[in-house]
Amino acid sequence: MKEIKKPKMIYVKWLDPCTMNDSWARADYSISIQGLECETVGWLVFEKPKTIYVATNLCRKEDFNDASSTMVIPKTCILKKKFLK
Repeated sequence: MKEIKKPKMIYVKWLDPCTMNDSWARADYSISIQGLECETVGWLVFEKPKTIYVATNLCRKEDFNDASSTMVIPKTCILKKKFLK
């Protein structure tokens, strides 16, 4: 895991996978269901080869960062990302 020493604020638009139902259904019904497009703004605190970790709250200290409400987003679900100033 690559820890980001100086977290940068980031905007991420991503596709949220969804489950269409919890019972048996016709397979062709499944193709009409789409995931939801979501948007997240926060600090990029960790990055792995297949995921990014975005924290919505950050407390910066001298030698480390405390983060809360951290979301793990698979890179394959990312539609757009942009670093913010």
